[in-house]
Amino acid sequence: MVQWETSAGEFLAGISPTFLHRLCIISQNPCTWFNATFTYIWASTPRFSKVYFMKIKLLFAAVVVTFLVSQGCEKGNSITTVAIDNNEDSIPPSGVIPPPDITSDFYFLGRIDYSWVALEDSLDGYNNDADSSFNGFCDPNMATYFEGQVSRFTKGVPENSLEIRFYTCLDTGHLPIQRDSMIYESTFHFADSKFLFPGVEIIWTDDNGTEWKTRPGSGRPEVTYFQVQDTVFNPDTLSTFIMTGVVSGSLYNNSDESILLRDGKFRARIGRKQL
Repeated sequence: MVQWETSAGEFLAGISPTFLHRLCIISQNPCTWFNATFTYIWASTPRFSKVYFMKIKLLFAAVVVTFLVSQGCEKGNSITTVAIDNNEDSIPPSGVIPPPDITSDFYFLGRIDYSWVALEDSLDGYNNDADSSFNGFCDPNMATYFEGQVSRFTKGVPENSLEIRFYTCLDTGHLPIQRDSMIYESTFHFADSKFLFPGVEIIWTDDNGTEWKTRPGSGRPEVTYFQVQDTVFNPDTLSTFIMTGVVSGSLYNNSDESILLRDGKFRARIGRKQL
């Protein structure tokens, strides 16, 4: 029976420096000490049987890979996997800059293009008002309107304003109560007013007057959503309801460029009051 006895030098000699160098590349570290040591041993110590050499080499490779991945060649190194999907995850964490305090009863707060935006009713010239809109007919016979309910945060000029628009198709002779029925507690799809796609549309107009809008199906569900969490009747004459909710998604301009809206929340008037 063959007795397999070998010195530490002979064992280490079975590992190619090229092989180790590749492991060092995988670990994202130069590993110069490993390369220098094993290159010396490889050159000065004879190899042994190919069969035994391959078994030991594979065993040692598994140990080295496990060690390098968990520790790296130097203390403090780590390997991190980052998933990128349409820029959805390439944003700074929300905790880096704390959001501003909200003092108004009606507001919109969110990070737009990485910066916090706070629009508060009766503060800094802003007002939150409710309105309705007509965007065409849903059918060629003009029997149904593409009707909208709008909540708007504005200073009276387009720049730095935001609109939340609910769209649906209603009969041309519909009653106000039918229009009000489109506001309820639920998660909504994003709409498209251009192509008469029902749902909710967010429109942000920046300080240059450029409009940025949500689009249907733009993004992943975990970071792209609109939800009305609560609705109550408004006792004043400025709207039918007060709604509270959250929003997140991508906003697009007419050139198909996009910016991100994250951590959005709002408490706003909605439903134009019939006087």
